[in-house]
Amino acid sequence: MSEYEALVICQNGKTVRLPMTPEQCSDHLRLTLPRAVVPADFKEIRLLPERFRAHTGDDGYYVAPLLDAASRLVRFRARPDVSECRMTAAFMPICGKKSGSTAELMVLDGMALDTSFFCAVQNGVYDYYPVIDRGEPKYWTGSDLYEDISLDLFTLTGADADYNGMARRYRAFQLARGRCRPLIEKAKERPLLDELARGPEIRIRMAWKPAPSPVPEQTHCNEPPMHVACTFAQVETLIDALKRQGVAHAEICLVGWNVRGHDGRYPEIFPVEPALGGETALRHLIQYAQQAGYRIVGHTNSTDCYSVADGWTPEWTMKNPDGTPQKNAFWSGGQMYNLAACYAGQFAVRDLPQVRALGFCGAHYIDVISTVSPRRDYDPNHPCTRRQCAQAWNRILVQGTAQFGGIASESGYDFAAGVLDFGLYTYFGLGQPQSALGDEIIPLHPLVYHGIMLYNPGTVTVNYPIKDAQSQLRFYEYGGRPAIYFYSRFMTTTNWMGDADFRMDTPDDTQRSAEKIAVMLREYAPFASLQYAFMERHERVGEQVSCVTYSDGTRLAFNFAADPATVDGQRIPAQSWVLLHAGSAWGK
Repeated sequence: MSEYEALVICQNGKTVRLPMTPEQCSDHLRLTLPRAVVPADFKEIRLLPERFRAHTGDDGYYVAPLLDAASRLVRFRARPDVSECRMTAAFMPICGKKSGSTAELMVLDGMALDTSFFCAVQNGVYDYYPVIDRGEPKYWTGSDLYEDISLDLFTLTGADADYNGMARRYRAFQLARGRCRPLIEKAKERPLLDELARGPEIRIRMAWKPAPSPVPEQTHCNEPPMHVACTFAQVETLIDALKRQGVAHAEICLVGWNVRGHDGRYPEIFPVEPALGGETALRHLIQYAQQAGYRIVGHTNSTDCYSVADGWTPEWTMKNPDGTPQKNAFWSGGQMYNLAACYAGQFAVRDLPQVRALGFCGAHYIDVISTVSPRRDYDPNHPCTRRQCAQAWNRILVQGTAQFGGIASESGYDFAAGVLDFGLYTYFGLGQPQSALGDEIIPLHPLVYHGIMLYNPGTVTVNYPIKDAQSQLRFYEYGGRPAIYFYSRFMTTTNWMGDADFRMDTPDDTQRSAEKIAVMLREYAPFASLQYAFMERHERVGEQVSCVTYSDGTRLAFNFAADPATVDGQRIPAQSWVLLHAGSAWGK
């Protein structure tokens, strides 16, 4: 029996154990399972299913990159049985186990985008392993395994035998194989990135139809009326207010500048929405912002489409195995459909140069594209694996960088980390209660990608200057870049970024908003240069107290408790932070 095995479960219930071929690399083991040896009728493939097994009371934990929309530790404590939990590996294709004084890190590669992590505890036995689930047999195709299955296995000891060491090792692995580059290197080639690091992303949702829409399949005749929150001219008054407050660095992103507002008629985006002032007013605003010293960009979409779009055809959509169009949520444009990757590329080639010609320049924002798992398209006219989808989406992001100077999107899923400059929110679940399996949350993504890409930590930290102290602390603990969102609260149901909102309905609203942003930037200023440093270590030093250490030597302590705490002899007020040691980058 091989030490490194995959357990294959076939359609008839038969199980087959297949050895994974090991290859010794410089500091780790590479394991491969050729797709040719996998039975054609496989239903599920479990990779190294016993490798990470543990028992209640063992000294250690699992590292789960995305459990209930946050990175969490799963400690081997006594808890009620959890029969099954499956987590996508697309967010970050790694999993880890700490056991006593050692740890193991598993990095998925071949078929990673089609893999999930299985975690369960039954009768005191913990299991955690990657699994490729083929789904219902009626949906099977001969191309379900489109590449060999492969993974890399690292053994960590000493100071590296914890979740910090796992993150550092994965970051080093990503850099060594060219999957990403340090921010400081990229900024030398594109000074725009330094400007982004020093100021906030100020997003302004200008106009929208009701969301979710009461009209699923809209036409130009029956689409619901559009609400106008602010015009292009009103944004100029915000720019004036920001300048009066001394805000020197900021990028403004206009959401809903396109025809019929945010998610109005994608992939149709032109003409510029007349109710906001039209193209003439938009061009004036862009010049006005740039003359004030601010970057200004627009918001587009390359993953979704609506039947209200001019020239709509179901051919644009990705298809399910039964040939039906893949549907998504209901948004302002009505029933959302998944846009086929090939058409997304064609529309990007057609539209992004026209958007750039308006004068926009900065980190152009493409919605959704980095916050969902790449999708599989079963349409025989444009079939697409998840790997091919990720590659197509990355080409669009790269094109955006070439057109505008930089690129931003909604999150920081791993496949896009090498090309993305800014993610609006890394995690959706920082403020959510922990799951039946999860224990404390950890900044796994920041530990890997801080110093490589810019990000705001989570939905809970959008608009953090007007949120509770816990959200403000979490922003700084996770090393974020500020994200301000005017009219973030727009849905008729729950708003995922919370109810605290920036507005410019009146001159007083605009002035107060600018004052809040100015105060925030003064607080953020010493942190800005830390964006070039790697986050080396995060540790709990008390029940609600944590410390973060950066590669430049900066060390910070955060007290989330309602009472003061002491770390390294320094008193930390309740729900506050202190600088324990100033490194070379701090405050530069």
